[in-house]
Parts: sequence; structure tokens; C-alpha cells
Amino acid sequence: MPRFYRRATCGCGHVLSAYSFRRNHAITWHTTQVAMIDQSRPKIIKDHPIGDGLDAFHASFKLIYLQKLSIDLILALQGLRVSRLLRSASGGKNLFSDLSRLGSSVNSDVVDLDRIIPLLNAVLTVDPDDALIWDQVYRAISEPTPPPDR
Repeated sequence: MPRFYRRATCGCGHVLSAYSFRRNHAITWHTTQVAMIDQSRPKIIKDHPIGDGLDAFHASFKLIYLQKLSIDLILALQGLRVSRLLRSASGGKNLFSDLSRLGSSVNSDVVDLDRIIPLLNAVLTVDPDDALIWDQVYRAISEPTPPPDR
């Protein structure tokens, strides 16, 4: 007698035992239902394409995760001693202070996150190049931040 350790229902809607049962009709019923669904699925999908229906999801995903990733990267760069040794791009004390301003802008949603993507790409490569990373840091910092809306 085969043993199954999961709940199942038969075609009549009866819940079968979670311990041990021998109900081939239950298994057959589920298999038949799946087969019927699979036969109609391509037509339904074709008749109702997603199109741009996920655009809002993509934008939300990009905004939320790009922002979090950018803040984490900025904090990691600030944690490197070299950020306090490199010259500021804006006339401040050092690059650390520029990174602080950029991090604050990212956190406050007042910066276009697309300007940080080249920096993320430079950091996330298999064999990152230090000079390229710092060049991208300076580019991200040097781009103007729009004034807050009033």
C-alpha cells in the first residue's frame, strides 16, 4: 500500500487522509485537472498578453532595490580609508564628505538613481578595477542634484 504524507482532495471534494491512503481516483483526478488546464493555457495567454502590465512593478522594483543597493555601496565606499584620502570633487574636505552628501540625496529620493548605475556596474564586475570604480564615484558625485520641489 503506497503512503502519501500530504493532503489531497478527490473529484468529489472529499479531503483524503494526511497519513496513508490508496485512492488512485484522487491522483487521477488531479492529473486530469492539470492536463485540462495545460491544454487551455496557451490560448488564454495568447488572448491576454501581459504587454506593459508589469511596467509599474518593474519601476517599483528598480526604485526600491536600486536605492537600497546604492546606499549600501555608498556606505561601503565611505568605510574605505581611501575615501578620506581622496580629494573632494566639490571643494569639501575629502571624497568621504561628497559620498555623505550623495548618500543623503539617494536616501531622500532627490537624486536620479540612473547616475549610480555605471558605478554599480564597475563594482559588480568579476574583476573590479579600482581606478575605474573611483572614476565612477567622481562621475556620480559630479552630476548635479536637482533642487527639492517646493
